[in-house]
Parts: sequence; C-alpha cells; structure tokens
Amino acid sequence: MCINLREYKSKDKVQLQEMIFALYNEDPEGVTSSNKKAYKYYKKLGFIESRNIHMVKNNKYTKK
Repeated sequence: MCINLREYKSKDKVQLQEMIFALYNEDPEGVTSSNKKAYKYYKKLGFIESRNIHMVKNNKYTKK
C-alpha cells in the first residue's frame, strides 16, 4: 500500500494524515523524531516518497 499525498486535496491530506497517525499510535516504537527510524517505518508501510515523509516528520505525533 503506497499513498501518494500529492493526489489529495489539502483538506483530504489532513484527514489522510490523521488516519496514518492513528495507525502509528498503535505502534509507539514506529513514532519517532529520528528521520532514520521514521523512514524505516514509512518504508515498512509503503510510504517511501521523501515528500510524504517531509510533510509529516515535524508533526506533533512524530515528536518525542
């Protein structure tokens, strides 16, 4: 599963990110402010585009 955030409108992106973080909250080890760990976790879920990672890496859910 790979979701391209560029295909969504701004309002939809926010909703999509909330869904993504809901999944992350079930696996706290996957939530981190470390880019390396974040990249690994995104890759595991199929989010391998750097733009997708950049959009959410500074979100409150990814901070320790």
